[in-house]
Order: sequence, then structure tokens, then C-alpha cells
Amino acid sequence: MAFREEVSRIQMKTGIPFILLSLLILFQQAQAESLRVAYVSIGGAHTPLWVAREAGIFDKHGLDVNPVLIGSDSGATPALIAGDIDVLLAGAAAPLRAVVSGADIVFIGGQLPYLVFKLMVDSSIQKPGDLKGKQLGIQRFGDTAHYGLLRALERLGLDPARDVKIVMSGNQTGRLAAMKQGIIHGTMVNPPTKLVYEKEGFKELLDLAQLKIPFAGNVYSVRRPLIERSREVLERFMTAIVEGIHRYKTDKEFALKVIRKYIRTQDPAVLEVAYSGYVQVMPALPYPSEESFKAALEVFAQEVPKAKELDLKRVLDRSFVQKIETGGLMQRLYR
Repeated sequence: MAFREEVSRIQMKTGIPFILLSLLILFQQAQAESLRVAYVSIGGAHTPLWVAREAGIFDKHGLDVNPVLIGSDSGATPALIAGDIDVLLAGAAAPLRAVVSGADIVFIGGQLPYLVFKLMVDSSIQKPGDLKGKQLGIQRFGDTAHYGLLRALERLGLDPARDVKIVMSGNQTGRLAAMKQGIIHGTMVNPPTKLVYEKEGFKELLDLAQLKIPFAGNVYSVRRPLIERSREVLERFMTAIVEGIHRYKTDKEFALKVIRKYIRTQDPAVLEVAYSGYVQVMPALPYPSEESFKAALEVFAQEVPKAKELDLKRVLDRSFVQKIETGGLMQRLYR
């Protein structure tokens, strides 16, 4: 379906007969460069990558990309280092840890520069002050959600060290059980999970996405040797991602269709949150933001102090997105 859509779209612009155009595109695909791309979770934050695949955008740029799901950031990063994958779309924390430990990883794009967590609380919490003296749950000290909780409490006028007690309460399922049992009174969740908590009677106290707190939450990582060996291929890849972001932002119906396929749900409420929870905070130009990486590094430095010594300019390569911006693609896409 994606192939026919792409052929029809190009045909309307060029007037080239459908059969001839199909043969030309099939020939291009036969010559396509293969790029092994992995992502680490099934969530709306990855939609532009999926859209670029399903809309035939990678094919258009002569790329053979079939994104694969690898279970976690910590599991996918060794695969990147070993060369088993070429590009990793994941949170910055695990790749940054690897860089501090000596891995030659470079960040060429940043798809989610802000925290998008929701602070969910039980019915006893009517206002921020009601959190004083309460116990709040996280999965692990030093993780992204812990950082988000600290920033959320500060924005609510609370002192995380004195006003509340933060405890490790397991994964999303474990924290939900702890909320139901009254062991904790609040926790951070991602946008789709918010619906699960609401069905159990819990409510949102704060939406971090509205505050635009910098954090490198979804970034494109590659090995430096790949840049040196295949820069032009990666340039085409990032161009396809920018076009995927455009399609994602401007064609909600198609984006929802893609999300439905990848997260495997027909629930319209879940699909809507998986779309709306990310689309507003995702930049049209996915620069790897130094500000957002500094925030991620701050979290990691709590565990490994030498992380503070990392020179981010050495591992952030903005040239790929910058070339797209100066090349005029954005004016053509958003005219």
C-alpha cells in the first residue's frame, strides 16, 4: 500500500506514466543502501521513524530500512557498539553511559528534546501542597522518570528532599499496584500509560510536556566509523526522518493508521494519546540539542561523577540536520 501511495504521489507531480514510474522506483529499491535501524519501545515517540517506513520515504531516498524492536536502551546499546545495528533510536542515557566508558558513539539527531511524563496522583491529592509528607514511587533512582519527578516537584513549589519521600516501587505495573494499595500516592508515567491510571481512578496533577523541561529523551545514535564511511547514506537517512516528521505532523489520519499498526491497538483513546502526547513537543528539525543532553548527563553524573567531564561538542554532530535546514527542504515541506 505504501509503495502504491508513493508512486501515485510522485506521478501526480511529474506526469510520468504509472507503469514506467513503478519500474524506476523498483530499480531504485534494488540499488538501495541497507541501513539497520533499531528502536527500543512501542510508543508514540517513535512514530516518525515508522511513518518514514510505511509511507515509502526511505525507499524514495534509496534506503532499505526495516526498523526492528530491541527490548531496552541498555540491551540495544551493546548491539550498536558491536556493529550489529547501524542506527539506534532510544533515550540518551544508555548511549551516554557507553560514551563515558569509551564507546565511539555520536548523536546525529534528537527527536524528543523535552520530558513528556505525567505526574499521576491518587484522590487524596487535590493540590500540590497535599503531597507534603507523602510517599512517591519511581522505578529506579537516577533514571529519566526520577529526574522528571524532581523537576516536577520543584515546579510545584516543593522540596523533593524535605517535603516528600521518594521510593523505588518497580516498573509501571508495580507502581500501579503500589498506588492501588496506598503504598505510594503518586508516580510519573508516559502519555499512553496515563489512560491506564485514569481507569483506576487516579488523576493527572502535572503535565511535564507543557513545561518544556529539556531532556534528551529520544535520540539517533551511530558509531563514528559509520559517519566516516557512509556520511552520504546517513544524510539521506536524516532527510527521510525530517520528511517523516513532516508527514506525522501534517497528516494525522495517516499517522494514527501507522501507530495502530505498530502498537497493535484499536482503542481510539489510546491512539489519540499516543499521537497528541508527542506531536506538539517534537521539533520539525531534529537537532541533537546540547541543552537536552546536558540534562541527561546531569542525571548520569549522579552515578558516575566523571560524566561531568564529557565534552558534548565531541559527541553531538549537528551537521546532518543543519545541512537539511540550509538546503531549503523545510521551505518546500511546510510552504
